[in-house]
Amino acid sequence: MSKKRRRGYNLNRFAQEMRVNPTSGELVMLGRLEMSGLKFKHQQPAGCYIVDFMVPSKLVIIEVDGKYHEDAEQQTKDARRQHYLETMGFHFFRVKNGESALFDFEQIRSLPDASPSDLGKAMGKSGSWGKAKRGAHRRRIMERLARDC
Repeated sequence: MSKKRRRGYNLNRFAQEMRVNPTSGELVMLGRLEMSGLKFKHQQPAGCYIVDFMVPSKLVIIEVDGKYHEDAEQQTKDARRQHYLETMGFHFFRVKNGESALFDFEQIRSLPDASPSDLGKAMGKSGSWGKAKRGAHRRRIMERLARDC
């Protein structure tokens, strides 16, 4: 479930509210992510949107889609949001509500850690800035996402 920011509405507060009432598919994915050993964030603001799960070290977003996402209009909105986040450098995984228990985390583990050059490409720059600046560039991507809304 992903919601676009409403004018005057605090996106962080909305994400916090969404964490309190997860869907059944999100609960299954939440438990599996906790057992996977991957560091993740649940109901995380990313730019103008709230994504179900994010693995920041791999620049991965996992969306668990329920029946609401089967609507043609919602699929168009989801595709637009996914394209926006992928152009920022995120890998996107979409899982149907009933398939959360079957998700293979090796898909994520097999991805390389977000390197400085990957982060730079996501920010529209090239080159490598070295390991020491990785966290700063990851934060800069998130700030750019928020600014683009």
